[in-house]
Amino acid sequence: MDKPKSPGTQARMRWYDKHDGLAEALEVLKVAERKRREDMLEKMKEIITKKDPQFIDKCCEKFPLNPFKRRWYDSDPYLWLIINSLRYTDDETRDEIVALINKF
Repeated sequence: MDKPKSPGTQARMRWYDKHDGLAEALEVLKVAERKRREDMLEKMKEIITKKDPQFIDKCCEKFPLNPFKRRWYDSDPYLWLIINSLRYTDDETRDEIVALINKF
């Protein structure tokens, strides 16, 4: 049985919490050692741009540019770019990203 959600939980939900397994996969990415994370990011970029090589360029104007954000991926520009790109990918691409991170 699911735990009851506390009031306001829905408002605090992150965009990636809505996709099965993505939040957990991003947590793996978050705690990965630097070299391993860099390798994962390179593979993630390949997956994201496989259907459309210009995908990141096309959607980057939608990315939040708030210098006061303190999310774990905001301090690394490449990580920030890939994570924000994921937000605009389709479910199939996100599934592929989750599978990639889980097998790394």
